[in-house]
Amino acid sequence: MKVLLTCTSIEDSSRTEDSPDSHYPLGLAYLHSYLEKHSDHQVETHFLNNVDNDTCFKKITEEIETFKPDVVGISVMTFSRTSSYRMIEYLAENHPHIKIVLGGMHPTVMWKNMLKKYTDCVVVIGEGELTFHELLDYFEEDKDISEVMGIAYHNGEEPVKTGERDLIDNLDTLEFPKHEIFLWEGKKMANLLTSRGYPFKCNFCVLDHISLRKVRFRSAEDVCDEIEEILRICPTVDTIWLHDDAFMINKKSTMALCREIIKRGIKTNFTCSARFRPVSRELIQLMEEAGFNHVLFGLESGAQNIMDDMKKGITKDHIRYATSLFAESNIKTTAFLIVGLPGETQETIDETIDFVQEMQFNNYLYYDDIGTAMIYPGAEVYTIAKSRNLEVEGYGLLDDDYWLTDLEVPYYLCENTLEQLREWQE
Repeated sequence: MKVLLTCTSIEDSSRTEDSPDSHYPLGLAYLHSYLEKHSDHQVETHFLNNVDNDTCFKKITEEIETFKPDVVGISVMTFSRTSSYRMIEYLAENHPHIKIVLGGMHPTVMWKNMLKKYTDCVVVIGEGELTFHELLDYFEEDKDISEVMGIAYHNGEEPVKTGERDLIDNLDTLEFPKHEIFLWEGKKMANLLTSRGYPFKCNFCVLDHISLRKVRFRSAEDVCDEIEEILRICPTVDTIWLHDDAFMINKKSTMALCREIIKRGIKTNFTCSARFRPVSRELIQLMEEAGFNHVLFGLESGAQNIMDDMKKGITKDHIRYATSLFAESNIKTTAFLIVGLPGETQETIDETIDFVQEMQFNNYLYYDDIGTAMIYPGAEVYTIAKSRNLEVEGYGLLDDDYWLTDLEVPYYLCENTLEQLREWQE
């Protein structure tokens, strides 16, 4: 079978990554390499999140005419869902023989809602490698897909979900993602995962719907093999960004990786997103020696009551301790901030400003792209917004059907106006 994998355009107001070194979708890269290794299917993959809607549509429709796929797999985010809907509707009208498979966070959470409207689609729930591969085999043999674990589909009467598929415990068994799709001569940055999963359920986040709050780690040897492969494929790469949801959460794993990088003499820079705890002086020294030069933390707020409501399991003292240790190194530390989470007031904004300024004495700087709290289906903030009867301009009361419209992802405006949030953000 011929399989076209793609992601689609992010809505205009949220599409910011237009750099040639922007992050690329490792999920599609993993799917591509897995299918190449374990099947005879022909696979083409396109990364179209960062182009405008019309360019995205033109590229995919042209590819359909030339490649003539039997299956189109679309990775859908909440921010890209409307361009994905446009593609689904085009395929249904012009190429009804092509099977459409949806994956990613948004359909994993909203499968029932999406399948009520797009009855011919199939949704892969959660991790995709094993499920998508098996589903393609069932398509090829024209077998009953109800036997495939980890999917949802419309049975002619209603959307249904099959049994749960276990998460992949041993990540070392997976092939390296197909980096070469997204790397070319001159490319400076590559992406990599050393683990999957996140053990906390932050009130603004939906990660737990795929990882089920279970963290799985790759071996240091496997990760370093991939790093060396990346540098061989694209020698111009000088920075590898680790996109783990919970990097540094296991000191033993992080230190083992650093020691393996040092042992092999790998020379490149590493950037990562991480948590403030656990951390130690020995860990940071190893990270610096291994080539880590930038760590980004999810602070979100400097007000303790907002932190508590986020359910991240961190306090100001954890942050003070971590930043003081990093201040002893040459590793740059920055923080993501979000304005407007539940409980935000002028007092919590002032508390955040004071706390960030305090941390700046530890050479700790905020990330200058300060976010505004938005609502994602599956997050606790979405549940709160519905319970408080949030009214969205141009729609009405926020409900599940909102996510089938072409309206933008809404802000959390149950407690403050957008004008107030913009003022605080500034």
